[in-house]
Amino acid sequence: MGIRAIGAATTLSALYLHRCSKMAPEHLGYLTSLVNLTKLDLGLASRLTDEHMTFLSSLQLLTFLDISRGKHITANGLRHLATLTNLRSLDLTSCVSIESDGLQHFSALKSLERIRLARCTLLTDAALVTLGMNFF
Repeated sequence: MGIRAIGAATTLSALYLHRCSKMAPEHLGYLTSLVNLTKLDLGLASRLTDEHMTFLSSLQLLTFLDISRGKHITANGLRHLATLTNLRSLDLTSCVSIESDGLQHFSALKSLERIRLARCTLLTDAALVTLGMNFF
């Protein structure tokens, strides 16, 4: 029952699932009913993939998202975050499969105030300059 029961708690505004490394993509599907969710911490859930990201696009009120150490998340997964226009803080620390082209999806995130890209080793300087130009 676990995460399915959490999905029934539709008044939740914050959910911390830090280090939940056994979470399958369909588990995040249960969270799509959490329409009041503003904070979601999936950090250190090392098995996060692009498929997990497809479920996040329905969480339109998210202002804080931590998907740090999502080592299997690529640019394809990040495109699902482009609809989260209320997002103010995004932690991608150690998302080592994100390449420079993945940052293009953040140009629509005009509310973004903080983004952590530490140890995203495939990002180029040019991509970071382009990202910066989207916000200034």
